[in-house]
Amino acid sequence: MTNPTPITIGIPYREEGQDFSLLAGGLLTSLQDLPSNVTCEIIICVNGSSAGCEGHLSGLLAPTGLEKYQARVITSPKGKLAAQLAIVKDRKLNGYLAFVDSDVVLGKPVLRLLWSTLETDKRCMVAYGQPVPVFPVKLGLLHRLLRVHYSLRERAYHRPYFHGRAFMLREWFFDPPGDLRGINPKVVERLRLAQGPIIDDIAMSRMALASWGGCVIREVQDANVYFDPIDTIRGMYAAAIRVALELERLDLLYPQHARLEKSYSTSCWNSGELRRYSLRMQLAHALFRGLDSGIKRIAKVHVALIKAGLLRTRTLWVRVPGTKQFARNRHDWDKFRRIPQA
Repeated sequence: MTNPTPITIGIPYREEGQDFSLLAGGLLTSLQDLPSNVTCEIIICVNGSSAGCEGHLSGLLAPTGLEKYQARVITSPKGKLAAQLAIVKDRKLNGYLAFVDSDVVLGKPVLRLLWSTLETDKRCMVAYGQPVPVFPVKLGLLHRLLRVHYSLRERAYHRPYFHGRAFMLREWFFDPPGDLRGINPKVVERLRLAQGPIIDDIAMSRMALASWGGCVIREVQDANVYFDPIDTIRGMYAAAIRVALELERLDLLYPQHARLEKSYSTSCWNSGELRRYSLRMQLAHALFRGLDSGIKRIAKVHVALIKAGLLRTRTLWVRVPGTKQFARNRHDWDKFRRIPQA
């Protein structure tokens, strides 16, 4: 038998109020579910955080039990992609690369299922976990609509891109952007194109689709990745602005990929699959879809105004309110906690 492929697990970490004990508890449980002969290393890369964050996290590794998995903490310049590049450079194992957001909780089989998908399907370049929202005890109208959306997404949609909350790569791939000299200098400045891509999963999904086609990205069911969902329309709009900004920037940074957005996004909606559900479910889903589509259209107009110089944005990484507030779901999140709160 050949030796199983090892895994480097990278965690880009930026202080945003997340609960490290939840992250560590889920990660430890998922690591223990891997085959015993799979070698792992964990690299936590602190970026854009206060002084002393690196030392604080290093001190938490031994109490959480992650130290035995060659866990270490490094630093990088600000930005998630900058952290990922630093992780790639620092890794010691030559195997698969898994990236996990610092504000999620991994279900027990996540790492095993992602690893086995890459082991058994040689065409697959990216395997990613299925995001599962953990809602507050008291649900609002938006939560109820989101719950319908997430319960029906496997039937209603085919997602062309992978989710960046937890994914595993067969190998690291990242294409540098093209020459900016052919772009209006004012647009380059307004959209800060010199910074390159910002959102890793959108940029790398396009790169994967352009290089290998749609069969190389696999969502792995039962690889549940638990996260804190948005609470408000304002949160939905912030997320839509962030994505719309990045899509506009990527069309300019990688003009050869621009066609992918139209060709893949138009074929992802399966309306016929919803007919088997009750009229109430269909209406709720239609309401969410209409709300989501409307917000995204407004966000595109907003970005067009930024590009034209009529509006400004202070940051490319628009913060989405409400998605780091684990304490608001205290009773829900307790069942995911595997270690004492750090």
